[in-house]
Amino acid sequence: MIKNECKIVKDLLPNYVEDLISKETKEFVENHIENCKNCKDTLALLKGDKKEEEQKEEKSEEEEIKHLKKYNRKMTILKSIASVLAIFIVIMWAIIIVNNVKGKIEEEKNYYKCEYISEIMENAYEKIEEKTKRK
Repeated sequence: MIKNECKIVKDLLPNYVEDLISKETKEFVENHIENCKNCKDTLALLKGDKKEEEQKEEKSEEEEIKHLKKYNRKMTILKSIASVLAIFIVIMWAIIIVNNVKGKIEEEKNYYKCEYISEIMENAYEKIEEKTKRK
């Protein structure tokens, strides 16, 4: 047995758990773990920590997904509200324009009515003047 073998194996265990060591080093670690209860317990702890980290990552991902779904829902609602407001504004704008055009048309009609009435009045005054001149 190599002097300080446990220290070497404990240094290698994190990489062993992640499967980042060569085949020969892996065999060395596995042989040592078979005979050393202390290192076997350390390995078990490391594997347990890895599982806890994976669970934390999964929870974090789930929370992020929930947050994104909630954000997406809010954005959909905001888009709907914005669309309704835009349609409302366009309708109101159209109503205002139509009313303005109607007003202009009425003004034109009134202008031409006044002009027509003025013409009739002038003709009437002319006829009255002719009749008064004849007498």
